Amino acid sequence: MKKTIISFIIISLSLFQSCMREGKEINFKDEFIDSVKSYIRNDSLRHNSYIIFPANYFFTENKRYEGLLIGPLYKDISTQDDEKHYIKVMTYNSSSVYYYCPEIKFVSYPFTSEHIQFCKSDSIVLYKQTFTRSPIINYLKRAVLYFYKDNYLYKQNNVDSLFLPRIKDDKN
Repeated sequence: MKKTIISFIIISLSLFQSCMREGKEINFKDEFIDSVKSYIRNDSLRHNSYIIFPANYFFTENKRYEGLLIGPLYKDISTQDDEKHYIKVMTYNSSSVYYYCPEIKFVSYPFTSEHIQFCKSDSIVLYKQTFTRSPIINYLKRAVLYFYKDNYLYKQNNVDSLFLPRIKDDKN
């Protein structure tokens, strides 16, 4: 009898938990999540938080890119500067991963009161001896683009070259 009651309680709790989550999480494909985990493991700077943006959030004069970008979450990276747009996807290796949802008003999501830890602002070489602390440029310099083509997941590094203008030297 005790085993039956304990089994019933365990099954009830697991069903309750799954019902509570149904429709309340963003579920990415396993292969994408594995790629995100690999990106975090290989991040030499070991950032404490990451953000996934739809690639079409960033624009370029020539082309709109499809797919998802992942990179470090810097303060003031989005033009909205509104943490309500960040939906937590997971925690991996002590790092939080968020998804930026531009149309948050359409999403039913249980927001947590958890404080978002932004990555420390750092500088990056823009050109020769010119450094920048721009959170968007830093993000694009460190981000990776994932996209599907013919049902295969592809990864593109150096996405800054897709979104940022090229700087040319007048001497050349």
